[in-house]
Amino acid sequence: MCWSQWWLVAWATVFYCNFAATETAKNHRVLAIRAANSEIDWRAVEEFSVARDRRDRWHVEELHLENFGSIMKEKDFQAALEDSEDLLVKRLEAEAVDALLIQSKGVGIASYLVWKGLWKGPIILLSPIPNACEHISGGSWEVEWNSTMNLLVSMEPVAIGTGNSRDEEDFIVESIHETDVCGQIRRGVTSTFEKCPWWILRSFPGDHMWKNAPENARHIARLIDSLFHLAKKKRHRHAADAHTVEL
Repeated sequence: MCWSQWWLVAWATVFYCNFAATETAKNHRVLAIRAANSEIDWRAVEEFSVARDRRDRWHVEELHLENFGSIMKEKDFQAALEDSEDLLVKRLEAEAVDALLIQSKGVGIASYLVWKGLWKGPIILLSPIPNACEHISGGSWEVEWNSTMNLLVSMEPVAIGTGNSRDEEDFIVESIHETDVCGQIRRGVTSTFEKCPWWILRSFPGDHMWKNAPENARHIARLIDSLFHLAKKKRHRHAADAHTVEL
């Protein structure tokens, strides 16, 4: 190989490495907190993203709280939260996270992080189920949902995904609606909330385990795409409002 060919190879290698590093750096980081939840193939989910602009692309990193389920069964939800707090704090402090992704009873982890002032950003909730603990009032299903919604209402944007079964509709969608924290749910393919303009809700085929079915990986991906689209729209709106005020 002549000198000019070596130079071309070297230049191409440097260009590719810099391009790859830039692409990775611009990806949004989604932290999926797995706490007594079934496994989801996040690489399969990522493949279904339709984000075209590289600035809208994302990848999922999982934080598996391996002892959460056993401690919750042996003691209670609060004990599992306290055991996991150090690991959660270290992960959030060590790396920049653009959104949290929570499944089922993990909504109690999201509300706990909000309550502690450890999280103030976007959240993806997959079939959220509240659980009474120190920061969530108990006594009834209605009280738990009210307490949870009143903590999460300050978070923006929020994307909620549920199954389309009767149980999911009754225990999650209707329960959120009945709290009236976000007002009326405007039903559609993508449902919106009267009082929470940066919240959306979508229902997908299946029961509470819909999120673990391989065929629903594309639905989770579209939900994450929608969350970051909302986040960008919110940034642009605020920037426009700030510009108007300056004028």
